Amino acid sequence: RVARYDSVIRHAHSSLFPLNDSVSRLMLHQAEVDSQLLGIGSYQKELEGTLDQLERNVDELFAAQSERDVEEADVERERAYERAMDVEERLGA
Repeated sequence: RVARYDSVIRHAHSSLFPLNDSVSRLMLHQAEVDSQLLGIGSYQKELEGTLDQLERNVDELFAAQSERDVEEADVERERAYERAMDVEERLGA
């Protein structure tokens, strides 16, 4: 009877050893994943800061241009188009 218990204990030990090895490897992989996630989080925070600054710059640009009259912008756009057509005509000749 003791021999049978001893056999069961040895079998359990031999089954637990590979499991323990797998758990150790998984813990190492988890540490690597955690480290990579921290790096990604830092990058994301930096990117969010850059995007926030860009949004502020765009808002300032639109605010500065909102003072211009719509008709003024249309006239300027028409002049630019006429210049482009003139340049195209000169280059084509």
